[in-house]
Amino acid sequence: MKSYWFDFSPYNLSFKSPMLTSKGEITGRQGFHVIIVSTASSSIGNTAPLLDYGSETLEEAKKKIEEIKKLYNAGHFGIHDIESIRKKLNGLSLFPATRHGIEQALILKLAKEKNTALSKLLGLKSRNKVKVNSLIGITGVTDAARKAREYAASGYKSIKLKCGRKDFSEDLKVIAAVRKAVGKDVALRLDLNSKWTVDEAASNLEELVRFNPEYVEQPVSGKENLAKLSALTDLPLAADESIRTIQDARYLIELKACSVLILKPMLLGGILNTLDIISEADKHGIKTVISSSFESPIGLSAALFIASTVKEDISHGLGTGELFSNSGFPIVQDGGIIFNEYTLLT
Repeated sequence: MKSYWFDFSPYNLSFKSPMLTSKGEITGRQGFHVIIVSTASSSIGNTAPLLDYGSETLEEAKKKIEEIKKLYNAGHFGIHDIESIRKKLNGLSLFPATRHGIEQALILKLAKEKNTALSKLLGLKSRNKVKVNSLIGITGVTDAARKAREYAASGYKSIKLKCGRKDFSEDLKVIAAVRKAVGKDVALRLDLNSKWTVDEAASNLEELVRFNPEYVEQPVSGKENLAKLSALTDLPLAADESIRTIQDARYLIELKACSVLILKPMLLGGILNTLDIISEADKHGIKTVISSSFESPIGLSAALFIASTVKEDISHGLGTGELFSNSGFPIVQDGGIIFNEYTLLT
């Protein structure tokens, strides 16, 4: 019988330069790597709480991981299949980032034990290249246009642009400059991080039509407000902060409140919860985009795997490695990341 032990360690990642969003400035990310080790191999998962976006705190995550560590190392955490992983982690619904890290490590451990690819273990098909969008934070007109030109020249076909300045006219100037810089063949995704009221959004979206955005992400806060807004505009809307559980996703799907679900596995509790939401969205013709929560390379590998299984070959928000001064992140080439699911098992 194989013997395993469970441990974890903290990490700290720094951005090359601060990322400014409508919620404030982000300078880096902290979290934990959950490690399940045997004499033959190790499996690692990433826990990266992001309190302002709906997760537990770093301290809460640490305390909960310590509890799981005691249970696991005392032999009270037997895992035999995917369903047993689900059952063991049911009590972590209020700790999505903690669940993500532990679940990721457990799923990898199971795949190694069965000597099988993750896609086969989960009954999915996976592609070997994941398209990604570039990301431009809140910055000036000249800087945004310069970055957009550079991204387009390097092969990106989709650019995500953070908006939500105090003066909407400043947003319009930047959007106009970026659209002019990249032309009509590069998709623009406009992210408001819940900045507007429903009335403001209804008015402002009329101004955005001429820029032909692929979608406008979370222009208002809350599922109910997004549903109200969807009845007032023909522009495609995307939900991000409004989705933290599969129940949230079902609500949005049933009300046809958006055209796109932006799914952050770290904030949804891991791989399995995210795959459940994708399955539900597919049944109703809703697109899904997998997005980073600025996690570590370990966490990003899980998000890349999920993205590689999405049926539509759409760009995902996973090109965030270039924002960090730390190494180890996958390299974006020609607007995508070459992905081999077997590298997750090494």
